[in-house]
Amino acid sequence: MDAVRLIFEHGEFDKMATFMVTEALWFLSVSIIPYVFRDSITRVFYSFNDSATPFTVAFSSIVLKVFLNWILISKMHFGIGGITLSTSVVTLFNACILGYFITKKMKMDYKSLFKNFLKMSVAGVVAGVVCYFAAVQFDKFILLPKIPFELLKISIIAFICLFVYIPLNLLMKMEYASELFDRLKSKFIR
Repeated sequence: MDAVRLIFEHGEFDKMATFMVTEALWFLSVSIIPYVFRDSITRVFYSFNDSATPFTVAFSSIVLKVFLNWILISKMHFGIGGITLSTSVVTLFNACILGYFITKKMKMDYKSLFKNFLKMSVAGVVAGVVCYFAAVQFDKFILLPKIPFELLKISIIAFICLFVYIPLNLLMKMEYASELFDRLKSKFIR
């Protein structure tokens, strides 16, 4: 919320608009990993000269999106959060269905993928909780003008998140974290 407030909140863009954008980003952030998986798997289907399967799944996703929008916005009154939540759910649905159908064409090691995803999720939740409490404490003790305060807070909280997230991934022996750590070490320690 701090970054949205820092970048947008001035003039006609008030606290309510900041809340709406933040709510939309929260619901939409859930779809980042399914979005990447869906796009990657779609390209694999195209490499097999199969554009019909991604098209059919995309069309069924559009139908599901209309239905979810109707429920979340009209019936449950979620507003903009309903739009982005339905987008995230549809992206997950699309990724799962394509992931199922790709197993008909090639062998997928989903056990390894889900194991790594679970490890990343645990590290992300722990880092998120630590950063949330750090942000709350930061609000209590730092007294600066608005813009320098927001910039300092975002920078420090981002550093804390990385300081918690990367070691957790290293402790859980995530390959990508080890590779990233080795690259950073080689750049900064010569």
